[in-house]
Amino acid sequence: LIALACAVLAWLLFKPGAEPPAYGIELLKNGGFEAVTGEGLPEGWLPESYLNDPDVTAFSLSGGRDGGGIEITSRLPNDARYIQTVPVKPDAVYRFSGYIKSAAEGGAGANLSVAGIYVFSDPVFDTQGEWEPVELYGRTGKNQHEVTLFARLGGYSAESSGKAAFDGLSLVRVESAPPDVPVP
Repeated sequence: LIALACAVLAWLLFKPGAEPPAYGIELLKNGGFEAVTGEGLPEGWLPESYLNDPDVTAFSLSGGRDGGGIEITSRLPNDARYIQTVPVKPDAVYRFSGYIKSAAEGGAGANLSVAGIYVFSDPVFDTQGEWEPVELYGRTGKNQHEVTLFARLGGYSAESSGKAAFDGLSLVRVESAPPDVPVP
């Protein structure tokens, strides 16, 4: 009887046409920034800023941690970011993570964040030339099918100046966040 119950459960979980949970599958395109367009932009990412002035903020490619990377340099306080929109599943938990090297001042510093809501990773201000790992967990809405992510210097009403480099960015669906991490 137990063997029959296990067989039925296995069939229900793995029956043809059933979609397995897509945990741990990388959803970001070019999170290591190795692929570059003909215009010199990281493939899959677009630069955007509150003060759209090249004399204030510059977007560039950098050497990164392991070959590729992006950099934002703001001479004056600004909210500047590289953005990517990614398809997601509704009512699911995701981890947005990566590495930041920063010499930022003021505001929200360098961070990872999500468009449309006031959710940021811990701000990174001065890493003394070292790469610092950061992560952010969040749950999608019941009818949400995409999310726009930012690799950012500054924030909404929290403009920053200085320099921020990003590399090794990742977005994966997870079963849950660690117990001590709040999930907005």
